[in-house]
Amino acid sequence: MKLQHRAIIALLTVGAACKPTEQRAAAGDTAQAGTQATAEATAAAAPEPTPANPKGSEGWELVTTVKGFDRPESVWYDSTLDVYFVSNTGGSNGSDSHGYISRVKSDGSIDSLRFITDARNDITLRTPRGLAIVGDTLLTADGKSLRAFDKHTGASLGDVDLAQLGAELLNDVAPGSDGSILVTDTRARDGAGAIFRVPTKGEGSARTPQRVSTDATLGGPNGITWDRVRDHYLVASFLGNEIHSWMPGSDPKSLATGPGRFDGIAALGDGRILVTSWNDSSLMVVRGDTVRTVISGLPHPADIGIDGRRQRVAIPLSATNEVVIFTIPHATAGREVPRKVTR
Repeated sequence: MKLQHRAIIALLTVGAACKPTEQRAAAGDTAQAGTQATAEATAAAAPEPTPANPKGSEGWELVTTVKGFDRPESVWYDSTLDVYFVSNTGGSNGSDSHGYISRVKSDGSIDSLRFITDARNDITLRTPRGLAIVGDTLLTADGKSLRAFDKHTGASLGDVDLAQLGAELLNDVAPGSDGSILVTDTRARDGAGAIFRVPTKGEGSARTPQRVSTDATLGGPNGITWDRVRDHYLVASFLGNEIHSWMPGSDPKSLATGPGRFDGIAALGDGRILVTSWNDSSLMVVRGDTVRTVISGLPHPADIGIDGRRQRVAIPLSATNEVVIFTIPHATAGREVPRKVTR
């Protein structure tokens, strides 16, 4: 398996010095399952989305609503540029789709709606989903490929084709604890899912992408993030109702269960986990094995972004083409901070 441009690995290697927790950190943190038929049946059974009516509780307050997107799927906040990047799938999964990536200022005003688009500069971009930033490199999962762009200019830096490993629908991207890049695939293995690892260090075969999830079902893995409190990755199941703790080469371990169709996930440095649920149209907080709704009225909430500087969470609503930004209150005193997961 070859990279389209070797520059992507060189750039990622430079940026790998940034720990993954610096990318998604928030309140209390100083650093930043089924077959394909099951998937289709689940989607068909889902109720029609209603207009967004976001309501927060317990200190979760709406800051602003940003409109004008086209099926926004993922948000990533970059503290260096102090901007949000928003992926837009354009509502199609085919090769004729023309999704794009937007750049939004921290106050919610759109800086560049089509900051990265395949309509210019010989860029290939179809249905960008999950986003992540390592150093100066913006990464996105696009169909069966992981693509890289310069976060300053939007210029293409190359891509990694994961089709030969069985990729079907790459979804979320996470900087790994070892400097590698982890990518989920919701549709692979008839909906059981897969997680791929793209190395950024080593020589020869050590840099070959590989599937690092086992044959155990992941229930259509969607969101993924590194959790420094538990010292494990967190994986949200879209085709099931579980939130998993997981490490490469190991079977997933259930941390908590909830309404299901989970999408975006983020670990806060105080032990809380944020996760969005399509079935509940909400943002939920996981503490221990307890899952509770803190923001409701969110039709098809997708992959969230965390502004650790202001303690805010940005939630893309793919059904209504909006991104809502809420404050993140400090953790309630007296709640137990979970211990590290043991295998």
